Amino acid sequence: MKRTGWIALIVGVVVIAGGIIWAMGSRGTSDREGPKTAKVARRALSVGIEALGAVQPMVGAEVRVGAQVSGRVEELYANVGDVVERGELIARLDDGELQARVERAQADMVTAQEKWREAQAAAGAAPEQTVAAVEEASSSLAAARARLRQTETDARVEPERAESDVEQAKHTLNAALARLQQARARAEAQESTSSAQIAQAQAAVRSAEAKLARVERGARQEDIAGAEAAVRQNESRLREAQQNLERATTLFEKDYIAAQEVDRRRTERDVAQGDLDAARQRLALLRTQSLPEDLQQARADLEWARSHLVEVESREVEVELAEHDVAAAEAEAARAAAALRTANANVSRVPISQQEVQSAQAEVERASATLRRVQAQQVDVELKRRAAQAARAQVQQYRAALREAEAKLRYAQIHAPLSGVVGSVTTQEGETVAAGLSAPTFITIVDLDRLEVHAFVDETDIGRVQERQGALFFVDAYPDREFTGEVTAIYPQAQMEQNVVEYDVVIAIDETQGLLKPDMTANVTIMMEARDSVLTVPNAAIRREGGKRVVYVEANGQFTPRPIETGLRDSSFTEVLSGVKEGDTVLVGELEDKAKSN
Repeated sequence: MKRTGWIALIVGVVVIAGGIIWAMGSRGTSDREGPKTAKVARRALSVGIEALGAVQPMVGAEVRVGAQVSGRVEELYANVGDVVERGELIARLDDGELQARVERAQADMVTAQEKWREAQAAAGAAPEQTVAAVEEASSSLAAARARLRQTETDARVEPERAESDVEQAKHTLNAALARLQQARARAEAQESTSSAQIAQAQAAVRSAEAKLARVERGARQEDIAGAEAAVRQNESRLREAQQNLERATTLFEKDYIAAQEVDRRRTERDVAQGDLDAARQRLALLRTQSLPEDLQQARADLEWARSHLVEVESREVEVELAEHDVAAAEAEAARAAAALRTANANVSRVPISQQEVQSAQAEVERASATLRRVQAQQVDVELKRRAAQAARAQVQQYRAALREAEAKLRYAQIHAPLSGVVGSVTTQEGETVAAGLSAPTFITIVDLDRLEVHAFVDETDIGRVQERQGALFFVDAYPDREFTGEVTAIYPQAQMEQNVVEYDVVIAIDETQGLLKPDMTANVTIMMEARDSVLTVPNAAIRREGGKRVVYVEANGQFTPRPIETGLRDSSFTEVLSGVKEGDTVLVGELEDKAKSN
């Protein structure tokens, strides 16, 4: 019924048009003796540039949503055409294994925290307390040695005793020198081993830091921008190739061109499609070079390298103990040498009470034992402190592992990154997806409120196009609706097809009215200038005589030339600034011989 109504309407229009043409022909026959004229009248004039374009989503208005972890699609909540809101759950993967990883990481975290608390409790006294105790014991030992030296100085020993003391001092000195040599050998060996291990651990930390920096840096923005521009350019080429193929197919069906021309257009369309697919793959690769799990793994590696460095550095305590042994041996050798000198000096002295000397020596031994004990306590406290630091580093490592496991668990629930309409769904429930370098696409979401028009303007007109110029366009789906917009960008890179150079002009749409969809063909007019209620004459009424523009104005049945100044001009009429007035009758076309003779 609807089709029959349209046919009737078309037939009616054809009949009316035929009647008008017949009437005009009859009038031309009857008035063939008179010239064709027109009235000077006021009307609105506008000048614009026409171009063909397409409706496209703005940058960021079309998003392909995928999975960042591998797994089986448990539930899919969105279908093509559904309206989704930002943050809405649109798919869920099987998260059983991911949940188990989170629980295991939580258990490791609890265990590490408990070990850290135990290490802190075992550390006991603060390092400052042990340092104070060592200083006090050292002072006591120095005082005891001073008293011993004074006692030995005051002693008067018998010559035989003195000789024996000299021999004993020599023996003690030799033994002290031997122990000093052994302590130095052990200290050098431990120092070289510890230094190599620390150097290796420090190198591992620097490597982990460099890796983290590389992962955080990711792809450069200029590379991504270039890839996005390449995608848009190849999309434009594909649309143009598709339009050329459709035109060639229509002409072939009417036997205007050969079949080889259709095949050539189809080949161009296929090549353009291949170039577009390659550009899109490169853009996706650049955008996903650094996945979140890569960043978390790099951070976890850095935490482990740092904790290992702390553990290796804690072994420096053994080096410090060896160095302390060297210092003690040196001190013992110095004391033995001093004792030998004292014994040699006391050979000729009168001995004092042996009991006083023994008492002073016992006091020195007690002070030495006290010093050794507090020094051992100091080393033990330092070892426990280093152990607590290593336990704390272990807690940080397990905390990073827990955050990574929780992040992967969250990835099992896929949410809409923006509000819009589901444009395509490329998976189904039960399918297994494998996340690799490029995340698989589940759903494409398009924000239909963020569309723009890409119009392709010929190079002869592009010089007159500027940003912020108004534009209007029609789409084939709604030929009776006019959409308006504004020029927002002009691409500097030209596009050439069959020696025709065109430039991409971006037009922001004022209001989509909820009707526009991506890839709709748009017939665009970019408004250059518009004026209302200006005096106009038909373009055919203007002539050039003597280097001036003139019109022939009727007065008293005769036509006389009159110079005019013109302004804006469209395809049918020209604005007249001076020379005629509204209501004048002007000649359109050529004068008849009879009129010219008059």
